[in-house]
Amino acid sequence: MKTSILCVDDEPNILAGLRRTLRREFAVQVASSGQEGLEAAEETAFDIVISDMRMPRMDGATFLNQMKERHPKTVGILLSGQADLKDMMNLVNGGGVFRFLIKPTGQNALFTAVRDAEEWARLRNAEQELLERTLMGSLRVLRQVLAMVDPEVGGRSQQLRDVVVGVARGAGVPVTWEIEATALLAPLGMLAIGGPLAERWTSRRGIEISANLVAEIPRLEEIADAIRSQQSDVWVVRTVAMARDFLARRELGDSAQTAVAYCAALHPREHVRALLAYLSEPSPTIEIPISKLETGMRLAADLKDNAGRLLLARGTVLNAGSLARLDTFALRYGLGESIIIFSPSYDEA
Repeated sequence: MKTSILCVDDEPNILAGLRRTLRREFAVQVASSGQEGLEAAEETAFDIVISDMRMPRMDGATFLNQMKERHPKTVGILLSGQADLKDMMNLVNGGGVFRFLIKPTGQNALFTAVRDAEEWARLRNAEQELLERTLMGSLRVLRQVLAMVDPEVGGRSQQLRDVVVGVARGAGVPVTWEIEATALLAPLGMLAIGGPLAERWTSRRGIEISANLVAEIPRLEEIADAIRSQQSDVWVVRTVAMARDFLARRELGDSAQTAVAYCAALHPREHVRALLAYLSEPSPTIEIPISKLETGMRLAADLKDNAGRLLLARGTVLNAGSLARLDTFALRYGLGESIIIFSPSYDEA
C-alpha cells in the first residue's frame, strides 16, 4: 500500500507541482487551506502532511500543531521561506513538525524528506507497538497475580475493565491500551486497605495508593493522573469513576437498574447512556463441570471451596496459576461439581 500524503497550500500552482512530483510513488491528496486539510484528515488517515507556512486564516504552524493534536501518528513537513527560519526552528524543536524545507524546494530534497519521514514513522510505530504489547502482557500477568493474591480484588479489577470497555464500545469510543490499562490498574490500592468491598471500591485513600503505584512506572504518568482524578472531563477518567460507583452499588446489593439510577445523578448523561447500552447487551453463560475448566475461560460467578472461602471471583480469566490453585484447594477442602462461565462467543466480543 502506498504511503498517503496530504499537501496543503493556498497556491494552486504549488499544489499542482507537489501532486505531479509525488503521485507516481505516493497516494497524494491536496487541500487549499488549513481548515480544508483538517477536514480531509477526518475522512482519510494520512501518513504524512506537507504544508506551506504562509497561508491566510490559518498558517502552516497552526495547522500542523492541530494535526498533531488530532492525529498524532501523522508526520508533518513544513515548507517555508527564509524569513520564517526562526519560527520554523522553534516549531521543529517543539515537536510540531518532523522537518521543514526552505522554498523553493528541489525534487531531490522533497523526496529525501518524505523518505526520512516514512522511516521515522516506521521506527516510532514499531517502538510504540512493542511498548503496548509489552505493557499489556505485563498487565495480564498482574491481573493473574491479583486473582491469586486477593481473589476479590483480582475479580473486581476484571469487572471494572469489562464495564469500562463495554461503556467505550457503547459510546463508540475506540478501546485503546490506555483505556484498558487505566481500568485494570485503578483497583490496585484496594489491596492496601481494609473494610467492606463496596467501600474499598471508592475509597479516596485506595485511589491515591493506586495512582502513586502506577506513577512509578515509566511512561504511565498520564494513566496515574487519570486514576487520581475524579472530576476531569477526560473521557476515561469519568468512565472509570462511573464504573467504580456502579460496581460499588452492585456490591451493596442494588439491582443493575438502581445502580444505574445512582450513577445518573452523579455522572454525565452520555456516559450513563453508554452504560445502559453495555448492560442491555446479552451476556450468555454456560454451566460446566469444574473438572472441565481450561485456561482462557472467564468465570461468570464467584468460585468458592466447600468451606465457603472465595478462591476466584466473578470475572477472573483462568490461567495455569489459577487452575493450579483450584487443584490445591480441591484436594484440601473440596469444590462443587460445576461452575458458570461466560460462553466463548460472548467473551471474544
